[in-house]
Amino acid sequence: MPGRAGNRIIRPMTDFTRIELLEAWLERRQVSVAEWGRGSSKSLAALWAELLSGESRLEGDPPRRIVSVVQMIIRRGELVLVEAGQELEDGRQRGRWQLPSEKMHPEEEPEQAALRGLQEELGVAAEDVSIVAGSLESWQWERDSISYPGLRTCYCFFRVEAMVAGLPQGPFSTLEVAPGPGEPVQRHFWEWVPAGPILTRRS
Repeated sequence: MPGRAGNRIIRPMTDFTRIELLEAWLERRQVSVAEWGRGSSKSLAALWAELLSGESRLEGDPPRRIVSVVQMIIRRGELVLVEAGQELEDGRQRGRWQLPSEKMHPEEEPEQAALRGLQEELGVAAEDVSIVAGSLESWQWERDSISYPGLRTCYCFFRVEAMVAGLPQGPFSTLEVAPGPGEPVQRHFWEWVPAGPILTRRS
C-alpha cells in the first residue's frame, strides 16, 4: 500500500517510460487490454498517462492498480450534486452517478485535490469554493476497475464537504478545464439528487 504522511498519500513514480513496457507488464500478468477504449472503458494510453503523472501506481502478484481519490459533497438543501455522466475525447459517453471526485497527485492533501478537481471539472474559481472544516473522512475499497476492465483496483477514498457559489439550480454540463492525453474526459454532466442514497455509498 502507498505510504502516508499525515493525510498525504506518497507514491513512487512509475518506471513505465514507454507504453509498450506497460502493455507487456499487463500481458505477463494476464490482464488483457483488448477491450480497453471501448464502451465505458478508458484506453491503455489513459492508464499510462495516469501512471506517469503519479495519479496511480501498479502492484503485481496479483496485479492491481492503487489510486487515491477525493470525493466532494456539495449540498443544495436536501440535494447533493452528482456527476451523472461524462463525454470522452472520442465522443463516447458513459454514466457515472457519483459525487464529484478527483484522483490525487503524489503528496497532495485531500483538500488541495478537491479544490483542483472542482476548478477543472466545474470550471469554478478558487475564491468561489470553501472546504468545510472538519469534514474530512477516509476509507479503502477494492474492486475490478470499470475504467480498465480486468485490472483490480484498490481505492483509497477521502471525502470532504465543499461550499461552491454560483452553480446552476438544474441539470447542467461543463467542459473539462484540463483536457489532454492524460485526461480523456472532455465534458461532465451534473444533476442534483437526494442526498441519502449517494452519501451512504462507499464507492
